[in-house]
Amino acid sequence: MHLIVEASDKRALSGGLRSLVIRVARSVNELVGRRGRLWADRWHGRELTSPRQVRNALVYVLANFRKHAKARLSLGVDAFSTAGRFDGWRGVAAGASLPRAGPPFHAAMARYVVVSESKTWLGATGWRRAGLIRLDEAPRTSRASEREVRET
Repeated sequence: MHLIVEASDKRALSGGLRSLVIRVARSVNELVGRRGRLWADRWHGRELTSPRQVRNALVYVLANFRKHAKARLSLGVDAFSTAGRFDGWRGVAAGASLPRAGPPFHAAMARYVVVSESKTWLGATGWRRAGLIRLDEAPRTSRASEREVRET
C-alpha cells in the first residue's frame, strides 16, 4: 500500500497511521474471514520538502502498477487506486473520465476510496511547478531492478 499523507506533527502522523492500519486490517480480516495480525510493524516514511519530491512521490503512488506489470501498460490509470480522482494529469480536463488499465473499478469499492484535499502549499499547488503528470508516466526504476525485470 502506497500513501501520501499530511500531518501537523509526528504524533499526529503516528496516530493517524496506527488508526488506518487497524481499520484496514479489520476490514480485510472480515472480508476474507480470518482473525489476527495482518501487518508487520514497519513502514517507510519520508518528509517531502520540495515540489519535485512531491511530484515524484505522486508518480510513484499513482503509477506504481506500471513498474510491476509484466507487459508495459501504456495509457491509463490503475483501476484500484485513487488516480481517477486526481486532478493533476497533463492534457486531461477536470472531471473527465480516464482510461483504466486493468479490470474495471468495482462500484462497491468506491466507498473505500477517499481522497482529501491537500492542506499544504506543496501538496495542493507547489508540486505542479515541477510539471503535471502524463497518463503514461511510470516511476523511475533503478538499473538493478531494470536488469531484474529483463531477466524474468
